[in-house]
Amino acid sequence: MSVQDRRSEIDYRLRSLDGKVGRKRLLERYAEIENRLREKLEERYADNPPTRDLYSILRVIYQCAENRGDGVVRFVKTEFRRESRSKGYVEHPIVFEVSCTYPRLAEFVADLERYPQWMRIDAVSVQVPSQGGGKVNGRLLVTCIVMEGSGG
Repeated sequence: MSVQDRRSEIDYRLRSLDGKVGRKRLLERYAEIENRLREKLEERYADNPPTRDLYSILRVIYQCAENRGDGVVRFVKTEFRRESRSKGYVEHPIVFEVSCTYPRLAEFVADLERYPQWMRIDAVSVQVPSQGGGKVNGRLLVTCIVMEGSGG
């Protein structure tokens, strides 16, 4: 899949969140992604768990934000809720508030999606200003995945 195809797919997903059909499809898609990710995690890290801890993952997120310019991402609420899984990894759901131009938001989401072994994007909501153009305000629910015993 080319970068342009990926960008247009993300753009479509962000725009389709306003409709119920889009939300239902997105929730189904995320459930499929979560199942595939869980299978990949179990298969890939069965004998070789990742050494990344939660704070390393957060640094990756902020580096992705810094690559997109000033004022792209800031914390709104952090839920360092430990959701321990029987397979030996812990999930930390974190909510980010985003304020940037629409293309930068799509690029930022694409950057985060390049790290499926450490995080997954569970929800994206976007409010576009009524006058069009300018900055959009959005929220991302990102779940960081840390293997138990690796500093999470």
